[in-house]
Amino acid sequence: MKRKNLLLAALIVGGLLVILLIIGGGLSAYLLNRHVSEKRASSAAPVIFVHAPDEGDTMQLGEPLQARVNASGVNPIARLEMWVDGELAETQTPDPAAGGDALNFDALFELTLKEGTHMLYWRTVDNSGLVGQSQLVSVEVLPGLPVAEDQDTIAAEPPPAGAPGEQPPPPPGEPAPAPPDSGKKPPSPPGEPAPAPSGTGKKPKPKDDEPTPPEIPDVIFPEEIPVIPPGLPALEVATIPIFDIGSYISAVLSNMPKAPSNLQAEFKDCMVRLAWIDNADNETHYSIWMQRLGGPPQLIKTVGGTQSTGPAWTEFRAPAFGIYGFWVEAVNGLGSQPSQMKGLAINDASCTQEVLATKLVIEALDMHVSGGFDKVYCYLSLEGGAAQRIPGGADYILVLNQWGDITKYWGGDKRILLPIPADEEVLLEGECLGVGAGNPVSLGKFQERAPKAQWDGQRLEVQGKDFSVGYRIYYLGSQQAHGVYFYTDYDIPIPIIIDVIKDAPSDPNDVVEGVILARRPNIAWKWDGDESQITSFTIFLDGNLIQWAEPDWRKTRLILPAGCGQTYQLTMTANAGEAQSVPSLPFTYTTPPCPLMAEVQFLTISVEQTDDTCTPPFAWTCKYNPCDKLNVYYSIWAEGAVKVEIAEGSEQFTKPFFCEIEYGFKQSLGADPDTITVPLDSQNPRLLVGARFTDDDDWDDDTFVDFEHEITMTPDQWLGYEELITLNPPTQDSDTANGIKITFRVRGFNFIE
Repeated sequence: MKRKNLLLAALIVGGLLVILLIIGGGLSAYLLNRHVSEKRASSAAPVIFVHAPDEGDTMQLGEPLQARVNASGVNPIARLEMWVDGELAETQTPDPAAGGDALNFDALFELTLKEGTHMLYWRTVDNSGLVGQSQLVSVEVLPGLPVAEDQDTIAAEPPPAGAPGEQPPPPPGEPAPAPPDSGKKPPSPPGEPAPAPSGTGKKPKPKDDEPTPPEIPDVIFPEEIPVIPPGLPALEVATIPIFDIGSYISAVLSNMPKAPSNLQAEFKDCMVRLAWIDNADNETHYSIWMQRLGGPPQLIKTVGGTQSTGPAWTEFRAPAFGIYGFWVEAVNGLGSQPSQMKGLAINDASCTQEVLATKLVIEALDMHVSGGFDKVYCYLSLEGGAAQRIPGGADYILVLNQWGDITKYWGGDKRILLPIPADEEVLLEGECLGVGAGNPVSLGKFQERAPKAQWDGQRLEVQGKDFSVGYRIYYLGSQQAHGVYFYTDYDIPIPIIIDVIKDAPSDPNDVVEGVILARRPNIAWKWDGDESQITSFTIFLDGNLIQWAEPDWRKTRLILPAGCGQTYQLTMTANAGEAQSVPSLPFTYTTPPCPLMAEVQFLTISVEQTDDTCTPPFAWTCKYNPCDKLNVYYSIWAEGAVKVEIAEGSEQFTKPFFCEIEYGFKQSLGADPDTITVPLDSQNPRLLVGARFTDDDDWDDDTFVDFEHEITMTPDQWLGYEELITLNPPTQDSDTANGIKITFRVRGFNFIE
C-alpha cells in the first residue's frame, strides 16, 4: 500500500513539475519574444519613399531630373543620399532651423544627366547609424539639346552610334516604339543585336544555332573590378531555419549589425562575384539581394556570417541576360543593414540559363471604348483557366476621349505570363464592363485565338461589342529575352493582407504615443504557396513600392511617412524572379487624427524685492538687507488634456535667488527642459500654465509664487497661434518677495511625427 501511495505521490509531483516546466517555458518564450519584438521596434532601420521619378521615366538631354524623396525613421534622420550609376551624387541633411526631431525628411534632388540609361537609388542614415535603402529606379535620357559640361553633370562616356535614343526601325508587323514623352521604353524588337554597354565587357557573339540576344540599353557604370583577397575563402551558402533560436539570443544580446561597405561587383566567366568589407562581428548571416532593371528586389542567396571583421566575398552563377543591381545585407535577430548597390550588365549570350523559352508574354498595347463610359474593367481567362479581374482589386481602367489606360494595369511594364500551350495556340476569353451612374454595363464578351505564327510581337486585337484591346504575344526566355520589366504570373498565389496592427500606447490617454505607434504598425499577411519557389514579397503604399520582405516572413514592421491624419492603401505581391503575383486586394489603413498640441517654453523670472525674514527663537541671528538671498525650489507645469510638470529641487536642493536680477529658467535655474508640450482636448482646447516658487527656510518654507494662467481658444485659433506672454502674478507672500515678473512663450500646432 505504501509503495502505491509513494508511486502515486511521485506521479503527482512529476506531473506538477512537467506542468511547471511547460508554463515556465511558455512564459520564458513569451517574454523572450516580447523583448525581441520591443528591441526590434526600437532598432528599426529608416525607410525611403520615392515619390518621383517613376521606374522607366524618360527625359530629354539637358532637361533636369527632379527626384522627390521622403526618409522616415524611428530615430531622427541624419542625412539622405542620392546615388547615380553606383556613385554618390548628392547628400542632403535636415535643416536644424526647421525644428522638430527630423523623423520625417522630405528632400528634392535636382541634377542633369548625360544621355543613356541611368540607375538611381537613395540611402538614408539616422542619428544612431542605422541605414535605409530604396529600390532601384532606372531613367532614360533621350537625345536633345546639348548640355554644357559642368561639375554637377554626372560623368559618362558618350554613347555609341545607334545607341539609346536612336531607335532602329521596327521589323515588319512590329508596332512602332513609344514616342519619347511616353514615359516608358518599349521592349526591344526581337532579333536586334546589342551594343556592348559602356565599361561592362565585350559584345556578345552568339553562335549560329543560338538565338540573337536582345538589346541592352547603354547603362552608365564606373569601371570597378573587385579585388578578391588571396587565400580568403568565399562565404558559403547558409541554411537559415524558419525559427532560429540563435537569432533570438543574438537579438537579446546585441545591437543591429553594422552595414557592409565598399561593395564591388564583377561579371566574368558567367559568374557574378561580390566583394565587400564586413564591418559587423554580430551578424548571423548575409543576405544577397538582386534587382533587375525595372523589376522587384529578389533574395537570391544567404551566406554564413563571420565573427570577425574584414574582407569578405561570395560568387554565384550569373542571372539571365539583362541589367541588374546587387547588394549585400548583414543580418541578425534584430534585422538587417544594407551595403551600397552595384550595377552589372550581364551581356554574354553564352551565359543564358534557358536554351529555349518556356513561357509567353501577353502585353496590352491600347484600348478603345465607345458608349460614353469613363471607367471600365475586364475579366480575362487564358487557356480556359479561372477569369482574373483587370485591374485587380477595386481599381478601374480610366477612359479619356474613348481611349483607356489599360497599359497601366496590363501591358507595358505589367505583363501577363503564360506557359507555352501544348496545342501551340493561345485562347483568350472574357468580358469588359463599363461603369456609369448605375450598375456596370457589359461592353461585350470576347473569345480570341492566337496561333504560334502570331507570337512574334505583331499587333493583335480583342474585339467586343463596344470596345477593342490591342495586344501582342512574344516569347519570354533566351529566345526573346525582353525581361527588362517585371511581369504578372497568374500561377503565383496571391498574398492576403490579414491586418495592419498598431501597438497600444502604455497610457490609453497618451495621444502622442498613439500617433507615434500608428506610424510604425505591423503588417501581417498569409500566403498559401511554396515559399521555396519565390524570392521575396513586395509591399506597396498607395501604389509605390515601400518595403520588401523575405520569402518566409508573414509579418513585418512598416514605417509610414506620417502617423496621423492619413489614409493609406496597402497591397502586396509575391515575387519569383522577375515574375510577380497579381497584387493583393487593397487594405485600407487609417491613422488617427493629428492631435492639437500646445507648447509652453518658460523663459525668465525676476522680483523687485526679496526679504529672507527670520523665525524665532533665533531672531538675534537675522540680517536684514535691501536684497536678501532666497534659497528657492520650484515647479512649472502646463495642463491641457493631461498635465505635465517639471519640478526642480526640494528642501534639500535649492537655487540662490536675489532681487532685481532676471533669471533664465534654463540658463540660471537649471530647468532642463524648460519647454513643456501637452495635448489639448479637441472639444475644449483649454490650456493652463502655472508655476510655484518657494523659499527654503529652516522652520517654515514660504511660497511666494503660486499662479495659474488660462488660455482658451477654438481649435482653428490654436493652429498657428504663438505669443510671448509676460505676467505679474499676485504675490502670495509679500514678506518674502514683491514685484514678480514671469515670461513664457506659448504656441499651438498639430502634432505630426
